[in-house]
Amino acid sequence: MGLAITNIGPRITYYSNLPGEVEKYRAALPTMARAGLSWSAIESRSVRLRVLPELDKLLVDMPRDTTGTKLFGQKLGDEWTEVRKAVAFEATAFNLVSLRLGYFEDLTNQRGGIVLEKDGSTYHYGLGDVLTRKNLGTFERIGLCWGFGLGTDKLRFDFSCDAAIYDFPTKNWKLQLTCNDLGGLFGRRS
Repeated sequence: MGLAITNIGPRITYYSNLPGEVEKYRAALPTMARAGLSWSAIESRSVRLRVLPELDKLLVDMPRDTTGTKLFGQKLGDEWTEVRKAVAFEATAFNLVSLRLGYFEDLTNQRGGIVLEKDGSTYHYGLGDVLTRKNLGTFERIGLCWGFGLGTDKLRFDFSCDAAIYDFPTKNWKLQLTCNDLGGLFGRRS
């Protein structure tokens, strides 16, 4: 289990560098709270299956109620809607090859989730909406991410793609090379 709060600090202050302008701008850091869990459903010498749920919440300017008329439950519901939710499944064979499949929803920024089409427009909904509401539209796609990894605990290559969470065509691939214990990798001990 992991919990983190990132980007803690004072507002960023910057100045315009245009000739004749001396305007000063202030912006809040994108302070983010994250909570995640890793649960091994199956773990043996040859196979491991993990389930990894994660929640991310932007903490800037919350709670947002400019009218002062919302009840606590309404404010809490609005904040929950803004939480980015994800769950991933990872299967690893012989501690060497990993396959991953994930589901992601960020309804505030209209990324991922379950995308439905109605009256010529597409809408992003969460799992809860699709299970409890009716006549939302016809199924278009689901916000899935996928990837694979190859390597050991010391040296690992990972490839992933989250192109299906966006409303526009993209080849959003991510490559990562991880090297832990560099001295141990080459047989040297420090």
